[in-house]
Amino acid sequence: MSTSTMTSKGQVTVPLAIRRQLGIGPGDRLSVSVRDDGVLEVVPETGDFLSLAGSIKPRVNDVTLEDMETAIGAGACGE
Repeated sequence: MSTSTMTSKGQVTVPLAIRRQLGIGPGDRLSVSVRDDGVLEVVPETGDFLSLAGSIKPRVNDVTLEDMETAIGAGACGE
């Protein structure tokens, strides 16, 4: 069993062996909760790209193909 000490700011270092076992590193998020039996539970929040599907709405521009061709032509001519 590994032990850690809490700092005055409430920070706790996760021992290296546990970080390796969980596959976590700098910047990874951890979910922390207290179970009914009083045990502190720390679970890495892992996600995949598919879980992000639909979270960003596409920006819709009312630009026609003709508008784009005009803009390309103007840029090519240096206007």
